[in-house]
Amino acid sequence: MRQTNSKKVHFLHARLYCFTLAILLLAGCMGFSVRVRTVVDQREACLRQIDYTGQEWERFLLPASSAWKITRIDSGATAIGEFEDPNDIGQDLIFDASQEIEDQKWLEYVKAKNISTSKSEAIRITNNIHFKRRNYFFWHQYTYTESFNKNLVVDYLKYEYFDKPVAAGTDSADLRRHIFGELYQQMYMYQITCAVRLPGQISSTNADYVEQQVAIWEISLGDFVDESYENLLHISSRRYLITHIVIGIIVSFIISVYIAALLIRRIRQRKQDPFYRLRE
Repeated sequence: MRQTNSKKVHFLHARLYCFTLAILLLAGCMGFSVRVRTVVDQREACLRQIDYTGQEWERFLLPASSAWKITRIDSGATAIGEFEDPNDIGQDLIFDASQEIEDQKWLEYVKAKNISTSKSEAIRITNNIHFKRRNYFFWHQYTYTESFNKNLVVDYLKYEYFDKPVAAGTDSADLRRHIFGELYQQMYMYQITCAVRLPGQISSTNADYVEQQVAIWEISLGDFVDESYENLLHISSRRYLITHIVIGIIVSFIISVYIAALLIRRIRQRKQDPFYRLRE
């Protein structure tokens, strides 16, 4: 999921003469660290914990529902929520950067794009969780996906640094692109760690790596700007039902013995038939 430096866009080296709006928008998150841990048990009950640390952790909105217990510390916070079903979690990982955009620049963007979405809703990254359990006789199949919606964050950056007309006496298009390139490289330094544990054994996942049946993803801010990023965490697991398997083996054995007894009985009846040899 993470892109190597060779796959990133390279820009001409030029002097970065000032901090721009985009740097305040996303690179302003320097110093934050977010770790999300999700555990689902056999009954589908879910425990989810989000740890926020660092100087700029407040760029993330804390979960607001009563299901969450929030503990604040000097340089961060911890949110712990218990749910009967992972689908009840809702949006709980929200990165908000709308306050870093000047109203005038937002009005220019809104007018150019002819949109009516509010700035507070448009310039944020949000998550959505979908969980499903399929019941089979010998096993239960669990599927967990968590997707991220970039809303208009990427479109705004694209307009501000690539599509916006260059006015006379202002920065050149090349310099604006260079500034964005510096920002883009910086954003790969700041990551969100997501870890998910489902019942049973993992059958498929697109995680960056797996440790002791825990799927782990390392997501950077740059991933959300990269158009090739999937924006989806996926994991499936299978929990075999030992009791059902044993019952299945016993029933299969009884059926096999019963069929064998019928065949033996049928053969004996045929041999006792006085016309059996004649039919041979």
